[in-house]
Amino acid sequence: MRAICLILIALALSAALVIGLASARLAAQSEPEHGIGRPEAPVRVVEFFSFSCAHCARFHRELLPWLTESYIETGRVYFVARDFPLNLAALRAAQAARCGGPERYFELADALWRDWESWIGAEDVQPSLLQLLATNGIARDRAAACLADGNEIERAILESMRSALRRYEVDRTPTLLINDEVFAGLPARETLQGMIEEKLAAAEDAQR
Repeated sequence: MRAICLILIALALSAALVIGLASARLAAQSEPEHGIGRPEAPVRVVEFFSFSCAHCARFHRELLPWLTESYIETGRVYFVARDFPLNLAALRAAQAARCGGPERYFELADALWRDWESWIGAEDVQPSLLQLLATNGIARDRAAACLADGNEIERAILESMRSALRRYEVDRTPTLLINDEVFAGLPARETLQGMIEEKLAAAEDAQR
């Protein structure tokens, strides 16, 4: 499975090179960070995820609501979602999540996770994604433009993926970056809680 993922990653990066990395970098620089919580929180949790990843679906359905209630809403954790699509379906879903602009990113991403089983297994996910976006108030013309091959949204996603590979050697999803510590795979709640509490304690010690 890991070999297959690495092949898909290589193909994605090749596609980014074909469409022009210079344009991709410009698009990535202008793309807002998709984060929830208080940016100045002592712990920053970055998730590299793929919409095609069943473990990522579990993270967003089970762990993220707990993380939100326990740490994000209390101002102790700032959470950032970064796409790392492992196949074309995940890439198109990542484009769909951006179709409502930065202010609706998590709303549309939540809709994609909520209805995940209804579209992820399709041979062609485009019709299902168009319908999902329409259900969430995105006009069909705008949705089709968001999902188009080779557009700025796609280039920004692929460049972000390339950056994750280069800086953190991400090769699977989900991968979490908790302050300066990388954790590959889906953690148990107790494991994630322990890592966060350790970082919170370190932040408190640094302030003394």
